[in-house]
Amino acid sequence: MRAAFALALVGLGFLGACRGPQPRPDPRPVHNEASASFEHARERWRRGGTLALEEARASAERAVAIAPEWVAPRRFLDELSRADLRAVDALAQHRSELLARPDDAGRCYLAGRLEGRSGSWRFERAVRLDPNLAWGWHGLAWAAANENDTRSALRHGERALQLARDPFEEAYFQGALARIDLVRGKPRDALARLLPLLDAERIAQVDRLELSVQAAQIELSMFFQPEGRRGEQRALTLLRNGELTDPEVELLVARLRFLRVGDASAPLDLQLALAARSTPARDRLRAELMLEERPTPLALGLLARARAAQDGRLASGPLLRAARFAAGQFELGVEEWLADLPSVVLDDRGLPRDEQLAALVVAARALGDAAPRPASGVSEVDSRLAAQWLAGFGNSLISAGWFREARAVAGALAAHDLDLALALEDRGAAGQQLLGSLRRLFTTSDPALLAAVSWGLELPARYRQLEQGSLAPKKGEQLDEVLDAMAHLFARARVLSGEPWDPERTAAEFHASPRYEFGWFGELLHPGPSFSAQDDKQGLGREGAPVPGLAAAFAGIGRFALLGEVLGGGGPDATVLQRTLIETRRGEHLGVPWWGTVAWCEGADVQPRAAREGATISGAALHEGYWVDIDAVRRERDVWSRLQREFGGPAQEARRSAALATRGLSIVAGADRPDLVRLERRSVQTLLGEADRMRLAVLAERQGLAGREASVSLDELVELTGIHEQGHLCDRGRLLPLARHPLRALALVARAGFTPQRIAERLEYRAQLVALCEAPEPRLAWVDVLLAGEGENLGITPHATAYRALLVDLIHVLDRQFEADPEAFPELDAGHVLAHQLHLLPPQTLRRVAVALAEREGLTDE
Repeated sequence: MRAAFALALVGLGFLGACRGPQPRPDPRPVHNEASASFEHARERWRRGGTLALEEARASAERAVAIAPEWVAPRRFLDELSRADLRAVDALAQHRSELLARPDDAGRCYLAGRLEGRSGSWRFERAVRLDPNLAWGWHGLAWAAANENDTRSALRHGERALQLARDPFEEAYFQGALARIDLVRGKPRDALARLLPLLDAERIAQVDRLELSVQAAQIELSMFFQPEGRRGEQRALTLLRNGELTDPEVELLVARLRFLRVGDASAPLDLQLALAARSTPARDRLRAELMLEERPTPLALGLLARARAAQDGRLASGPLLRAARFAAGQFELGVEEWLADLPSVVLDDRGLPRDEQLAALVVAARALGDAAPRPASGVSEVDSRLAAQWLAGFGNSLISAGWFREARAVAGALAAHDLDLALALEDRGAAGQQLLGSLRRLFTTSDPALLAAVSWGLELPARYRQLEQGSLAPKKGEQLDEVLDAMAHLFARARVLSGEPWDPERTAAEFHASPRYEFGWFGELLHPGPSFSAQDDKQGLGREGAPVPGLAAAFAGIGRFALLGEVLGGGGPDATVLQRTLIETRRGEHLGVPWWGTVAWCEGADVQPRAAREGATISGAALHEGYWVDIDAVRRERDVWSRLQREFGGPAQEARRSAALATRGLSIVAGADRPDLVRLERRSVQTLLGEADRMRLAVLAERQGLAGREASVSLDELVELTGIHEQGHLCDRGRLLPLARHPLRALALVARAGFTPQRIAERLEYRAQLVALCEAPEPRLAWVDVLLAGEGENLGITPHATAYRALLVDLIHVLDRQFEADPEAFPELDAGHVLAHQLHLLPPQTLRRVAVALAEREGLTDE
């Protein structure tokens, strides 16, 4: 599982033990011209693009020239350096200036901010040097919040607000305080800070817009409360009238799509709000919303317009396929989808290895463009033949779970046989409704309550017994409630497709689903599709037989699903993925064999809770195998493509050369203290864009920055995801069954501290280390490790903590090898931090470091 994580909290605080002089709330105002220039810089920056970046830089530099002591525009220029992948050079400059002027409080804050957690001490020094420096107090607030000391964070943040010198600072500091209130579980206090500023004339439009987005996010998080409905209206107004960035649009739409349960006008309201402006994100989201309702060729037009605004390529995957079908381009839709599948799911003829999908491709090719012609243009015999073709093709689509595509075929079929078309439309609509309802079911932290409120079901027993005690459910109770709600949905979908409505029978089938029991730690319903040899030994079912119950229900709609509950996981959780191929695979990594069932999937109809909370999840290990979401891996490929667009071409040569030339921070400890020199050289505290510099190095080496095609392929990224999950299967073979490997398992658990969280982190550490050793291009795996190292927060999954620990160990191994044989590392400079020079190392060197660590960790011993 590879995860990219949610943004760290902005604007929060540090030590309650600060004993500097107390500030006087009499800040000097900023010169009006400086404020105006800085406001223009922020407006240009929000527009995005290279030209806007340069205009923003010029305006911010003008603000600094007018008010050189004002920290805000200098801080903004550091952010522009971050966009150039040169924030580490900006930090080096700040440190150099501090050597000459150690009492510069503003510079002290700026250096500490770029240093992250390791720079927190500079904020305390900054307020000692200048108690009236608002940004110093803001830095203390940020540091305190990172330590979960919200009381100190609020106190320091309030001091920063008192010392604000400009309306921008007032807005920014109030936004930071609102985030602290939200973390404290007091959303109404957060809104009380933000809402008065939305009508204040002194607040610039650019800042009012950002505060409005923040307020809408808070309100939308308040389920079943009056503020929630107000947040919906605020978000729709922002989408209609505000010049939002694409990330802001995506965030607001993601919340709106699943919160307006039971509101028939909600999809149309959202589409009309998105239509107010045209951006790639808006067009793509409008296309998705349209296709959720009905097939329309407008969706393809929107995706084409989004393509023109970006890199000339249409979005790929299920969305483009559905849009092609909606425009009547059935064969082209299938062929484009087929061309963007990884080779691992294709046979030597280029067809899907899944028999059902292969038959679908053959049917689409046989169908061609003949069948969709209007009935008036063909003979009665040809019309009947076309109806047979289209009906058969539509049924193949239903069997594969391609419900949107089936509804598009129904539209073409209507010209030849209305009854067959309506039957196909009903089945496709039932499938779409089922998947949409499942998404809504898992939107809140209590799916069973949401189901009861939305569909008029009986309230869960724990709510009916409120007067008798707490809401604390018994073990498995919530999972059984969710199964009841899912049975209601599947039964409703069955009646729409011509089968009898019987939710009680469906619920009984679901409750009888085989389960993996993990004691007090949790349980998982068997995901299917068939029983394994291990299942047979455990008495769960005969090897090779289909798994009944929930697994069979999802297999019947072309899906692979996981439903279960783990200790401390926040209640039952589910993942529902569109199936592309399920197979049994085996192999070997570092001399250790692995085997398991692999579910190759394409798009999540229901994302796991971690993904809903901000993690990007492209795969996960299971009890006896793993799954990979190909569509999520495509989004990782998109990150590479965006970097390629941003830094590619002759016009960006100087910019990318400067980014790749950096060696980062110099060692400041003297040669008389080799222990401190080594400590500095091994530091991983302040990476400042090293992950993207490594990406840039790969692209430059492959000359991807000169052409238009992506230089990192989907095949490579899918393979990398698989290798990580296979690393987990290697550990399964090393550690299970426990009766055969008690000492090995005990050693791992003891090293992890006997806690489930630490055990999970240790397993992720080992799986990613396998990927670093075995991936054909190890730098792709290093990017994931570096991304985790750059995050200030440790994230919502065990990966970030695990990868950060892995990075520390990798750097230590590298440094020992470097000290032992400097000539083996001609790319490295011993006078600079090693972590900032990783992008200069060739892949074979990085692999050698990883293998040395794997040997130390015992991963090469079977």
